[in-house]
Amino acid sequence: MLKLSYYFKFPVMIFVLACFLQVNIVSAEKDQSLEFEIHCFSEPCPWPDEELRAAFLRYWSLRFTGPHSDSWEMEVPYFRFVIHPQRYQAYVQRFYGFDLDRLNISRIKVIDDNLVEIDLHIVYSDEAGKQGDVVRKERWLRLQDQWMHVIRNPNLFPEIS
Repeated sequence: MLKLSYYFKFPVMIFVLACFLQVNIVSAEKDQSLEFEIHCFSEPCPWPDEELRAAFLRYWSLRFTGPHSDSWEMEVPYFRFVIHPQRYQAYVQRFYGFDLDRLNISRIKVIDDNLVEIDLHIVYSDEAGKQGDVVRKERWLRLQDQWMHVIRNPNLFPEIS
């Protein structure tokens, strides 16, 4: 049996294997509906297509309300192949219990037809109304006509960054 580190030398092999891998993840659903504002650096927001806009909004709704299994399915296949589902669940669970107030999009950069980078400022609050925020530069990759989220966090997931 080959060591997992051996596969990192062959990213194409990882991608092919990940396409065939199906992993289930335990979900923790919430009953409350999520409503939040979107602010963009220009109006209308220059989405390259409506499918990316819909995937982006669905992904961030799921990140705050769940279920984890649905946001897990929106991550690129190689991430799902390398990262264990419970590790992902622990990562996304940190936003549970908070309300997503606003997504501020400061830039949408189309790298090519299948890769888009979005600069994002997330504003959220707890039950007492205390606000917090996170700034991200995220990527979205179109695979087989479906937009998928790309997690690039060298501190939490060094094996894929």
